[in-house]
Amino acid sequence: MLAGAVLGDPGTIELGDRESLLSDASARSWQTAGEPEAVGRISGVIQARWDANIRQQDAARSVDDFESGFEMRRVRIKLDGHLPVEGSDDRIIYEIETQFSRSTGNLQVFDAYGGYQTERFRLRVGQLVAPLIRESQIVVPKRQALDLSPTSTIFGLRGPAFRSQGVEGRWREGDWSFAGMLNDGSGSGVTTFAGGESDIGFTSRVERKFGDGWARFGDETSFPGQEPALLLGAAWHFALGEGDADGDGVQAESFVEARWTADASFEADGWSLAGAAYGLHRGDQGQDHINWYGAMGRGGFFVTEDTEVFSVYSWATGEDGEGTLSVLFAGATRYIVGHTVKAQADVGYAFETVPPVFASSSRGLLADAPGERGQVILRAQVQLVY
Repeated sequence: MLAGAVLGDPGTIELGDRESLLSDASARSWQTAGEPEAVGRISGVIQARWDANIRQQDAARSVDDFESGFEMRRVRIKLDGHLPVEGSDDRIIYEIETQFSRSTGNLQVFDAYGGYQTERFRLRVGQLVAPLIRESQIVVPKRQALDLSPTSTIFGLRGPAFRSQGVEGRWREGDWSFAGMLNDGSGSGVTTFAGGESDIGFTSRVERKFGDGWARFGDETSFPGQEPALLLGAAWHFALGEGDADGDGVQAESFVEARWTADASFEADGWSLAGAAYGLHRGDQGQDHINWYGAMGRGGFFVTEDTEVFSVYSWATGEDGEGTLSVLFAGATRYIVGHTVKAQADVGYAFETVPPVFASSSRGLLADAPGERGQVILRAQVQLVY
């Protein structure tokens, strides 16, 4: 028996009652004294992972051809909630989410914002995920694969975890959703107004759904028994400012940056497909312009009621000798208690030489030795939402 799970509402939950466990883990909350409609919630996620990377060694022995070990991929704590607005159904919303660094153990601020929400409109001010990459809009515990695709790292806003500081508004009316965010651009998380790279940035996203409600697209998995649903989206980001393009330690070179994406997600009875295309242009004063392009495809289907197999393919390339990324991951998920407790494992294979500019150690993908290819990635992970 599990006792007193919901604060202020003691009781018991049978271990076999899956729906009760899911509700308990995802909505542990309290009501503020004297404010019966004001709700706060403490939650979080723990992901313990084992990684192994096998690379081809070159004659100069420039890389370690075998790396393996355990890591706490994510340990996050989140406080969020809402306050009622007297005389209406509107809410004042807030969220603070932190993560312990997997390399240093230091506490990092991810989300930190307050806002106002009505039936159709939401306004948020602070640090939050910019509305650009579709994968980044899905909360961590509800993603299909072990992690985001490598292309999301390449084409999404740089850290922490796609966050930027600014003000965002979103309007949803029927089957349409429009979002726009005035922000400090890429690399502006946890910075002062003079510390971010961009002087100004703007991110915008539009979505159109077909079938079912918006909550259906809050995860990437389609469980058995669900009706067909489709989501189409497109987004772009523009920023300008000054950076250190020539590496002399002086932020004196002006730059302009543009990122874009178009994506589609289809879900049906126990299976799903998703795909996205990406682009990145950056021009720095006195330097060659960068033009990168990429794509991602993902699919999954349930082979039993609680076991899903999935595959994710990522491709990216540049125009100026950056190299090409071409990597495929395939694996399986065992849903022990829905997204609340699940075990996952996959294997990845890189068809091309992984260049340093497209490597992502957080995805288990390391830079290859020059001219070598055929990198293999093994990953296994257990997730607990509390």
